[in-house]
Amino acid sequence: MKSLVVRLGSIGWLTVGALTAVGACSGGAPPAVERKASAVKATVETAALLATLKARPGSPLGVGVAKSVDVVAGGLKPDFDVAVAEPKPAKVLLPLKATDTLHLEDASSGVAVDVVLRGALPAVGEVTAGYVVYRNALAASGADVLQRPIASATEDYVAFETKPQVA
Repeated sequence: MKSLVVRLGSIGWLTVGALTAVGACSGGAPPAVERKASAVKATVETAALLATLKARPGSPLGVGVAKSVDVVAGGLKPDFDVAVAEPKPAKVLLPLKATDTLHLEDASSGVAVDVVLRGALPAVGEVTAGYVVYRNALAASGADVLQRPIASATEDYVAFETKPQVA
């Protein structure tokens, strides 16, 4: 399987990417991921896709830091180890399906943004290794969308099977 991973830009979650840059990234060893929500447990294929993408030279995909991602009212809520110190924590609620709303809120000020991915298909998020993967989530290209929740925000990526014709 040949794939290309790029940072998500003007396609839809651009605002979230900008907010991610505001918070500081936490360091230290990430905890192992528990998959408490069986409704979003990753298939073997999804876990293999993530491992393949992370293993590529120059891959921007980091280690997942959420210790679990649970189904709650309104979406998927990542949970982080209390030992992960974050000076600017955020409340993140990832969409259950790629067509649903992503909610990102600054924990101290309450400033929040809700974002919807334009052109998405209703792909259900699958949890694997600290990521939520929406397989074949983009209608125009069939690309996969990956979310890596961190204590200060979420990082988002798009993985294309082949290089897109238009950026």
